[in-house]
Amino acid sequence: DSLGSGFSGGQVYDIEVMGNLVYAGGSIAWGGPSGPTYLGVWNGSTWSAVGTGVNSSVFTLEARGTDLYVGGTFSTAGGITVNNIAKWNGTAWLALGSGTSSDAGLPFVMDMGIQCNSLFAVGYFSKAGDKRSDRFARYWMDGLPAVTINTSTTTVCSGANVSFTATP
Repeated sequence: DSLGSGFSGGQVYDIEVMGNLVYAGGSIAWGGPSGPTYLGVWNGSTWSAVGTGVNSSVFTLEARGTDLYVGGTFSTAGGITVNNIAKWNGTAWLALGSGTSSDAGLPFVMDMGIQCNSLFAVGYFSKAGDKRSDRFARYWMDGLPAVTINTSTTTVCSGANVSFTATP
């Protein structure tokens, strides 16, 4: 089955399913003059904007519970400064610290993954928040600031049956 009329231009880079909703992100555009660009949600019958959306391409989507994490080349989400990474909680856009930045070139978040209470982000950036974090960062999903894990062996997550580390 088709999902509406599809997309009129651009590319879809990632999708994420949350319950009955399908989110699509990319360099996509569809709908009328107020239709979504870069990020949209399919509710089973129509596409609509995710809040007021983001202002540039979305490369990656991850979901946890009712939260949607979005990464890409955008600087704002819902009109607030987020710098390439943001959270949609179903009603509002939230920044993850001060996002990512780069010493040189255009920073972006290319991919993300969730493990335990951590959101891992990779891409072209040299800082996550105010921490040096060359191309790999972890955001605590309980509201703590971003930390770097690229300077030494660090236990990232431990649980009953889960333990892994990151090394440079």
